Amino acid sequence: GPARRIVATDGGATAAVNLHGIAYDAGRDLVVVSDVGSAGNAGDGQLLTIAAASTASGPTAVRARVAGSASRLGNPVDLALTSDGVVYVAEKANGLVLRYDNLLTATGTRDAAAD
Repeated sequence: GPARRIVATDGGATAAVNLHGIAYDAGRDLVVVSDVGSAGNAGDGQLLTIAAASTASGPTAVRARVAGSASRLGNPVDLALTSDGVVYVAEKANGLVLRYDNLLTATGTRDAAAD
């Protein structure tokens, strides 16, 4: 399809600062992105999901956001999505690989630990 620019928003404001990883689940038509935030801050990373990704364009509300101290997302530099919907995140600032089993079905904002 044609090139489009999707701007992740939350409450009307831009939700992402420094995107790094991206994965698309065609079955759910959902994009997952990792946002490092400020690379010098080891505590402001986040994961975002965007629904209806195949038709999204311009400012688009995020479906789910995972961020905060419990999430341990400091600098999530990349992610991978398995065929069964598990999201693995390479978390540089904390030296971890985080696993999220239910991120693709989540909604809203949460500060939750990985599964």
